Amino acid sequence: MRPEAAGYRLTPQGRTEAELIVRSHRLWETWLGRHADLPVDHLHPPAEWIEHHLGARLRRQIEADLGRDTRDPHGSAIPPERS
Repeated sequence: MRPEAAGYRLTPQGRTEAELIVRSHRLWETWLGRHADLPVDHLHPPAEWIEHHLGARLRRQIEADLGRDTRDPHGSAIPPERS
């Protein structure tokens, strides 16, 4: 983060890291929605924990398993993986 007149703004690196956490969260919610017998309103809590622990390899495996899903079970877009 960097300070600005109106508050704080994420640095480019901070934005990239935040997008990666959102991507991990939404991929995991989508995977759970497909493979676990959980109602949609129960997907968020486990995704909040795992989003900080999914590595690139596991994200790729989940994405390969999900196919071309571009939205999570709540209808939110799953951000693309950035290099």
